Amino acid sequence: MRRATDAWSLRIAGHTWEQVAQKVGFNDGPAAHRAVKNFFGNVPTPAHDELRILARARGEVVFRQALTDVLEQRPGAVRAAVAVLQRQAALDGLDAPTKSTLAVENQHDMDEIFETLERAGVFGPRGPVDLYIDVGGDAQ
Repeated sequence: MRRATDAWSLRIAGHTWEQVAQKVGFNDGPAAHRAVKNFFGNVPTPAHDELRILARARGEVVFRQALTDVLEQRPGAVRAAVAVLQRQAALDGLDAPTKSTLAVENQHDMDEIFETLERAGVFGPRGPVDLYIDVGGDAQ
C-alpha cells in the first residue's frame, strides 16, 4: 500500500515510471505502474487544481535555472527565461483575455458553438472569456 501511494506521488511530481520504480523499489516501470493501478483500481487522474499547482512549482524550478543561465550570459538563456515567464503568466491568468469575433447565422449554430466551448472547458476555472456573438449579422 505504502509503495503504491509513494509511487503515485512521485509520478505526479513528474518522474517517469522507470524513475518511480528505482526510487520506490519496483523491478521496473511497468511493475510500478501495475502496483498503482492495482491499488487504486486504475491509474488516477490528478485534479485540475493539483496539476496547476504542480505546473507552477515546476515552472519556478525551471525559471531559477534560466535566471542562473542569464546571469552567466549563456546563449539562449534570455529566450528561455522569457518563455518560462510567458508560460507562468498564462498559467496564472495574468495575460490579457483572448478576444475572438464570431458571426453565426442562427440560434442553433450559436447553441452548438457554446456547447462545444463548454465541453472544451473554455468557460472553466481559468477565468472569464470575452466572447461577442451577433446572431444573423456581422459580429463587432
